Amino acid sequence: MVIFMRKKIVIISAVIALIFGAIGVFLIANNHSKITDKNNAQNASESIKKDEVKKMTDFDFKYISNKTSQVKDTYIGKYEQHDMYYHITETELYVCEKDECHTIIEALDKKMLTFEEVLKKSKSSDFAYDGGSGIYYYDDFNIVVCHKQKYDVEKKTTDYNENVYIGNKKLKEVNICK
Repeated sequence: MVIFMRKKIVIISAVIALIFGAIGVFLIANNHSKITDKNNAQNASESIKKDEVKKMTDFDFKYISNKTSQVKDTYIGKYEQHDMYYHITETELYVCEKDECHTIIEALDKKMLTFEEVLKKSKSSDFAYDGGSGIYYYDDFNIVVCHKQKYDVEKKTTDYNENVYIGNKKLKEVNICK
């Protein structure tokens, strides 16, 4: 009977040791997972910081030929509520700071600058009495920002044209906003 009791105690001890061992392995693995998750989050955070785009403060414009013929009103992207177009031009507008240049839409998308900052760099501007459309004059190009309200009599609806057109110096009127 003593031998039977000893075997029972050994078996019970072994089962308890296995249970505690399993709990220990679980706790270690769980803690390692938390440490790994924390490290991954920290690495992702550092990666985001590395990929952060520097805000442009002292920028200039380059209106550069892209050697491809562009048709009237070539869509280049969207910024806030504005659809942006190149208007009858064979060039693209770049925003440059130091030796680094980006297309206007790329700089806006990456929040390197705001469209308002671009407009503030204009030499002068004129506005129409159509709801607020304006033309902004620069050295090599002009930008028309439409803000025209149109009422469709048949549909009894009001539409807004808030398109932006970037073009060469020949783009001088806001009647493009129709």
